[in-house]
Amino acid sequence: MYKLGIDVGGTNTDAVLIDENLNIIADIKHPTSEDIYDGIIGALRDIIEVTGVDRSLIKQAMLGTTQCTNAIVERRNLAKIGIMRIGAPATTGILPMVDWAEDIKQIAAGNTIIGGGSEYDGKELAPLDEDAAREFFAEMKEKGVKSVAISSVFSTVRDEHEKRAAEICREADTRSCESKSCSESFFFWTGCCNTSDSDRSSGFCAGGLRKDWYVLQQRLEAHPYSGGRDRLEDRGAHERPPRL
Repeated sequence: MYKLGIDVGGTNTDAVLIDENLNIIADIKHPTSEDIYDGIIGALRDIIEVTGVDRSLIKQAMLGTTQCTNAIVERRNLAKIGIMRIGAPATTGILPMVDWAEDIKQIAAGNTIIGGGSEYDGKELAPLDEDAAREFFAEMKEKGVKSVAISSVFSTVRDEHEKRAAEICREADTRSCESKSCSESFFFWTGCCNTSDSDRSSGFCAGGLRKDWYVLQQRLEAHPYSGGRDRLEDRGAHERPPRL
């Protein structure tokens, strides 16, 4: 059995193949492509060609990249997003993005605080204002926004309102990212960074997780990595936020 590791950097995409005894079979560099996907596929092809191993014997793969983090730090290739906090009337005293740098605030095409959320003990703070949610999602869609970051107060304790808002968001044909957060700073890094970075992170995941890894022609145990240690399968990889 073999294990494959791929790291997508700004210049090169590195690939390493090891055996079950952790011996390095081969390591290669392939130029990183603008869309990320082609670079990953190129690295896969190169490592297979160099080693000549039977593709069916590659059982695990690890993907890593700094691309998503770099996009945030460098303020480039970030998509416009919408930001929704579920927590009115209790959280209206502090507005979304209150402590953000002015330049990063520009990623938000709009933000809102709607009724809903929970207390720290799980009691409902207020009923979820579904009408306000639909109105905001419609506004974001009109502005061409494809993704909305959603955070409900104390959703780590009770997340029904966050999940329902995400359902309404998808009904409006807009992508959502529920942050599972009651902290504004964590909300930023999980929800907003992920949604603004979604096109890039989706390209990264697609390069390694497109069905059956068509270069390898099989299913793999995949471990996408972008700063965390989560083990995820296909769809879950790009729906979960990078942990920065």
